[in-house]
Amino acid sequence: MDEPKPGEFRPPYLSFATFWSFLDTMLAQPLPPKIDRSMMRSKSGSDQVSLTAAMKAFGLIGDNQEVTGLSELAGRDEAARTSWLALMVRKYYPAQMAVSEQNGTEQQLKDSFRDAFQMGSADTIRKAMTFYLHAARTAGIEPSPHFPTTRSGSGAPGSPKPRRTAAKRKSSGDAAKVSEDSTVLQIDGDTYTLTLKSGPVVTMAVKMNVMEASVSDRNFIFKLVDALRGYGKPTKTSGSAKEAAGQATKDAEDTS
Repeated sequence: MDEPKPGEFRPPYLSFATFWSFLDTMLAQPLPPKIDRSMMRSKSGSDQVSLTAAMKAFGLIGDNQEVTGLSELAGRDEAARTSWLALMVRKYYPAQMAVSEQNGTEQQLKDSFRDAFQMGSADTIRKAMTFYLHAARTAGIEPSPHFPTTRSGSGAPGSPKPRRTAAKRKSSGDAAKVSEDSTVLQIDGDTYTLTLKSGPVVTMAVKMNVMEASVSDRNFIFKLVDALRGYGKPTKTSGSAKEAAGQATKDAEDTS
């Protein structure tokens, strides 16, 4: 790959995960002569522009988007690509590496981006820093301990996240049972809000004129209320829709 000309390199500031996963996708299939936008249909317009700029910055494609350095990565395994990434980090971020090797601070790292790349926007500097930090750590280069930490989801390539234990599906009969470890059902007048064990939130507001509602409609609503109350433990019982409606129904039947 050709050496960058002085002042030519512009540090990418898109998500590193987007860049790294796109390379994986490209290298998993035969390379075309050019990496144009038709190869990025799944990406947003801004990501297409940023990916093209990043590949040009690292010498992977030429000015006309023709495949250049990218072809040298074709057929290489993950370890070889990681070694290539380490070379790119050391080659294109010498000022940042110097700050890192001196155990520099976050502010010194920001200053190095501002001074080395003539970057004025604080937001652009932050994004470029994040890309650099993810790239360095992915390449096995541990930055200064005083640099910001990086997290999966803010530009890192897919680190597996702990999976939530799936809640067991409940039958209509099971839903009416109160579980000792179930979450609490919040009742505010005739509004019921229940947070289920796996995260979903169910809110039901009951508005019913028991004198006009049919018996089947009332029974349907009462079953829903019973299911919600059976799943969680109510924080209060006064003013519930079923109690008010049940009493009104009884009074109506007594007078009929």
